[in-house]
This record gives sequence, C-alpha cells and structure tokens, in this order.
Amino acid sequence: MKFIKTVAILAIFATSVFAQSLFEDSCVVRVGNEVITAKDIQDNLETYRLQFPNVPEDSLKKAILEELINRKLILTAAKKDTSIKVSDEEVEQALDNWIQGLKQQFGEKNFNEELKKEGLTLAKLKSVNREKMKEELMIQKYLSKYVVPKVNVTDEDLKKFYKQYQDSLKKPARFKIAQILIKFKPTREEDKAVYQKAFSVYKKIKNGEPFDNFLRLSDDDLTRDRGGDLGIVNINQFSDTIKEALKGLKAGDVSRPVRGEFGWHIFQVVEKKDSIYHLRHIMFRVTPSEKDKEKAKKRVQKVLNELKKGTPFATLAEIYSDDKMSKDLGGELGWMTEYELNPATVDSLKKMKKGEVKVIESPVGYHIVKLIDKENARNYTFDEVKDNLRQMLLQKKQQEELKKLVDSLKKKIYVGKCEGR
Repeated sequence: MKFIKTVAILAIFATSVFAQSLFEDSCVVRVGNEVITAKDIQDNLETYRLQFPNVPEDSLKKAILEELINRKLILTAAKKDTSIKVSDEEVEQALDNWIQGLKQQFGEKNFNEELKKEGLTLAKLKSVNREKMKEELMIQKYLSKYVVPKVNVTDEDLKKFYKQYQDSLKKPARFKIAQILIKFKPTREEDKAVYQKAFSVYKKIKNGEPFDNFLRLSDDDLTRDRGGDLGIVNINQFSDTIKEALKGLKAGDVSRPVRGEFGWHIFQVVEKKDSIYHLRHIMFRVTPSEKDKEKAKKRVQKVLNELKKGTPFATLAEIYSDDKMSKDLGGELGWMTEYELNPATVDSLKKMKKGEVKVIESPVGYHIVKLIDKENARNYTFDEVKDNLRQMLLQKKQQEELKKLVDSLKKKIYVGKCEGR
C-alpha cells in the first residue's frame, strides 16, 4: 500500500511518436514550468502493471509519460487561469475524504499499520500530499469549466448509438440450476505420485533454476503458452489451503506444491498488494483412472435411483453432493449466465426442459444437474440499456473533447527537454 503517489486522472493512451522518442532520449520532461521526472513515471508503474499485466513495460512507461504530459498541460493552463481558485478548506476536505477512502479500502487497522511502517503520522501524510491534492482539484475545476459544459448527450444521440450497436447488445441466456456433484476421487497413490513430480520441480526452482524452464511441464493448456500467467487475482477467491500457501510470499517467491481442484500447483508471485496478487503457475494434473470414474458412476446411479423413488433433489444434494458451497442449499446454484458455464454444459441446458435432470461430465466429476428455470438469449431493449449507453456515450464524448483540449494546449505550452526552451 503506497500512500504517497501521483494520482493520474487522465486516460489518453494514444502514445505519440514525440513522447516515445522523448522518453528514450531523456528521463526528464518539462511542460511549461512543470517537470516530469523518471521517478514520477516509476511511481505510476506498479499501478499500471496491475491494470495491464500483459503489456510490455516500455509501452506502459510511454503511456504513463503521455498521461503525465497531458496532466501537466492542464495543470499549467489551470494555474494561468485566474478564475480557477482552490481554497485551503477545499484541500483539507479533499484530503479527509481521501484518507477516509483509504481506511474503508484497507481497513483502519491496516491503514494505521502501514502509516507506522512508512514512518508517517496523519498530519505528515496530509502535509506531503497537500500540494498534490491542490493540483488535482485545480485540474478537476479546469475540466469542469472547459470540458464538461461542451459535452451533452441527447435522447436522439442515445437512439442512434443504440441502433448502431443493437446487434452486439445481447442479453445472454440464463439458467437457474441445482446440482449434485459426484467428484472423481483419484487414489492416494496417484495423488502422491503427482505431488512428488511437482515437489521435484519445486526443489530445482528453489536451488536456482529459472521458473520458466519448467513451464512446458504444466498441464494447464490455457496458461502454459503465456508463461503460466493467471493475471491479477484476489486470493480470497481461492481455497483456504491455497490462500495460506500464498500469504507469506513476496514478489518473486514461489510456493511449495499446493493441492487445487485439478491437481498440484507451484505458484510464483509476480507482484502483490494486500490481497491482490499477480500470479503465474505450473500445474500438475491429477488424472482420475477408469476405476475412479467407475466408482463415481456407481454413486451417480444410486442418486438417480433415489430420485426415481421420489426422494427430493434437495435432500439427495445434502446427502451426496461433493460441492460444499451448494449442498446445504439443496444443491441450488441460483441464476447463471451462459458465459459462467462451459460450452458443453450450456449446450445440454439449452436442450433441457424445466424440471428435467441430466448427468453432465466435467474434468472434476459428474454433475447431476436439475434445470429449475431458464431465459433465452435476446437483444437488450433500448430502455434496459439506456442509462448504461448514456454513460458510455458521455465518456466517449468527454474523451474526444479532452483530446481536443490537450492538442490545443500543446500548441500554446512548451513541452520538451528540461534544458530546452
């Protein structure tokens, strides 16, 4: 958690050739009387990496530089505009709101611990950020005066926008389902053999061999060819076992092999901030044997026989389901869109009638699925998406107007190397 950082409020990422060559030539850029340092760029890099994990670092730095240039242009113009005034009371109120937001985001206890770790008091935190906050307020007031009034979205604009994109505005099919999950349960010997393979790789990595050398061994087809990258994740979405294995790791560390739903994982932490991690992994799948599948099939048949006798689905879910999250709810998973389910499951559900029960196989096991209700995919009506379209169109027009403003300011305000004028 970093309290002292540059807050970037612009979002113009069209990197110019000028900005690219400028970054390569020099670490410092002057915009009017304002200066952008290499540290300014570095301070923003962590945030950008978390938002755009697959973008090369050079591209991120160029985008940051362009954004900082745009911000300084507007700040310079705002300082020259005598109608733009920010009082001490406004700055103090904004700082209080910002600090309150940090406490809500990280929790008051974590906030105070981080403050202590950085050697700051609340008064010092405000002091070192007061000038930055004043600049942000000046920028906001300038944009409110020269950009916001020029942007207007009429109902006619919305109807044209809707008509233009109507075919792509699809409401996905939804299914209300319940399930009884009968997992494949590999033998202890099979699980142990895969663990030993994973542990052997873990030892080699700990002894200095590069993590990337073993990516070819990963059984995760979706991530293997992109460096095992799992992207930015909140570790609270993982099981307690995986969460505990990750908690003590720092950026660059690898975990011991940890059991997941499909097998054993070796995780590498690329970056982390509180519970938000950028992760890579090598996954060693534990594949069930035909004997394991036969055992599961027998359990499935037992459940189906009970259903035929009239035992309620919910009762059987509580007794037999291996899905800990839903078994106590009678197996109900609630409404799910077609994008939250794998394609094979969606195909089966589309052919089923309400109340029908079907067995669907997945890599985890057999799912005895009951279709409670469903809604077919369809186009959204204008009224359903009107508010969202208004926001989208408003943002689009604001960006266009902001781009015009920045282009205009570049003609009036010096942008170049620190020593040049």
